[in-house]
Amino acid sequence: MNTFTKVLFRRLVRTGVKRGLIDGSRLWLYVGAISWVVRTLTKQRHPVVRRETLEPGETLVVTNVDHSKRSMRRQSKEQPTE
Repeated sequence: MNTFTKVLFRRLVRTGVKRGLIDGSRLWLYVGAISWVVRTLTKQRHPVVRRETLEPGETLVVTNVDHSKRSMRRQSKEQPTE
C-alpha cells in the first residue's frame, strides 16, 4: 500500500469514527468500519523467522552482525592458505 492510500484510509477511519459514533451518522460509521477492516487486512506483516520454547534457566541472546564483516570472513575461509 502506498503512502496516499495509507493516508486516505486513515482519514476515512478517523472521519467515520467522528461522524459515525459522535454525530450519529450510520453511513459514516459503515465507511469508517469498512476502511478500518481494509486497512487492517492489507497491512504487511513481518514473517516469523524462528520460534522456540525456552526451558527454565535458558537465555536468549540477540546480536546484529554487519553483513560486510560476515562476507569478509566467508571469503577468507574459502581461499586456501599457502
